[in-house]
Amino acid sequence: MSSRRYKDTVSVLLNELLKKAANFKSLDYLRQLLSLESMVWGKHVVINLFNSPVQSLLEKYNLAGSLDNTSADYLNVNVSLLPGAHERANLQALVVKSGLEENGQVSSKLKITLKTSGQNPTQQKLLLQIYVPKDSALLGYQGVNNTIASASDSGKTVFLAEAIVRGGSETPLTLEYHSPVSVPAGQGYQILLQKQIGSENFDYEVGWDGKTNRVNLNRDTLLTFEP
Repeated sequence: MSSRRYKDTVSVLLNELLKKAANFKSLDYLRQLLSLESMVWGKHVVINLFNSPVQSLLEKYNLAGSLDNTSADYLNVNVSLLPGAHERANLQALVVKSGLEENGQVSSKLKITLKTSGQNPTQQKLLLQIYVPKDSALLGYQGVNNTIASASDSGKTVFLAEAIVRGGSETPLTLEYHSPVSVPAGQGYQILLQKQIGSENFDYEVGWDGKTNRVNLNRDTLLTFEP
């Protein structure tokens, strides 16, 4: 089945599911939402529907998500295409995070290695949105196309960075930051990894106190490091 026919079929099925699950009399605004489908598959689109049944249904079918409010450490790496880029389906990413406790905070070093499959030399410009705990402070970075900006979004701090990748080559991005996350004495360190909705499964490696946990992130995952 062609990609276009597949997406059309998904649209029809989703319309029917929404009619049954939410009991809407009019689906005009939902049809407008679904018209953004081609953008959703290639870019990261954040939409708040302010409707719990619809939001829950979209999350169930991996078409939407929400940022979790947790007291643990937190990381959510989103990669979006910027104008002129090609399909994101060929994008691969390895996310390596190491952390330690310093002065009642978590000090983190993060390295994100981006790679596109194939040998097409055409460059692709990407936007990275790196969600971390609220009030985290960026200390330094390397490998980005321009400077990294910090912002607040949905109760998180988000670092915004541009990166350029070419087919068959790797592009590393590194950054360091502090987060106001405490690790109670005698308890283990925890971090919640949230998956970008609609993306390929990125590989994650998380290190803490000499221990390393590896995961191919196909769903939101809470990692625990025993004391």
